Amino acid sequence: MNFVNSPEHWHIILNHIPILGLGFSLFPLIWSLIKKDYLSLRWGLFLVLISTLLTPVIVETGESAEDRLPNTPGVLWDHTAKEQFEIHEKRAEISAYFFYTVFALALVTWFVSASKKKFTFLFASVTACFVSISLILAIWTADAGGKIRHPEFRPTTVNLSPI
Repeated sequence: MNFVNSPEHWHIILNHIPILGLGFSLFPLIWSLIKKDYLSLRWGLFLVLISTLLTPVIVETGESAEDRLPNTPGVLWDHTAKEQFEIHEKRAEISAYFFYTVFALALVTWFVSASKKKFTFLFASVTACFVSISLILAIWTADAGGKIRHPEFRPTTVNLSPI
């Protein structure tokens, strides 16, 4: 595949997987909380674990793209694009922290759910809350990332605060 030959291409391709994966994982997680269903819980946790496993790769490809992006043909690398990149980078740091936390919570909940203890669904509730927060943060980060390459999505003035 000659068209996927750079970190920025891989970053764009891979960053959708955790967003979609976490979004889809909420369905079995919420269902498991409503019905106290261990099978649904395990499926939801499996989706969370698989989705968040890509986080280090996505972070690395994003950082690798940083030096290459200003010289990429077809990219309008003006002052606003640079500011959007900085915003995206700050948001990505926050999101990655939550993704790593969600991975750890899902892994703990996975092992707790194997014992089928009564507090399993307490762990599942906490995990589902963190999955929801992580999903919102990922969309927030992706929004800033899209504005790097798409000037039509950019505001007319930029606030350098990541929030």
